Amino acid sequence: MVARSEKVAGTMEKLLGGEVYHYHTKLMMKEAHTGGSFVWHQDYGYWYMNGCLFPDMGTAFIAIDRCDEENGCLEVR
Repeated sequence: MVARSEKVAGTMEKLLGGEVYHYHTKLMMKEAHTGGSFVWHQDYGYWYMNGCLFPDMGTAFIAIDRCDEENGCLEVR
């Protein structure tokens, strides 16, 4: 599992300053140039209800396929 790899888990430990655990995995599949934009949001309210009492969390985006403008990559404005 990629989320448990040293590259991901070790980097998160360094960034957050301590031991980390894997909370959630999500695989998004979409055809090029489909989908839409999403308003910037925070999921901490949901995490708090699930027992994560402090917002010391990180997210990693790992592209499996090539990501570029031609096939509809992630764009942060």
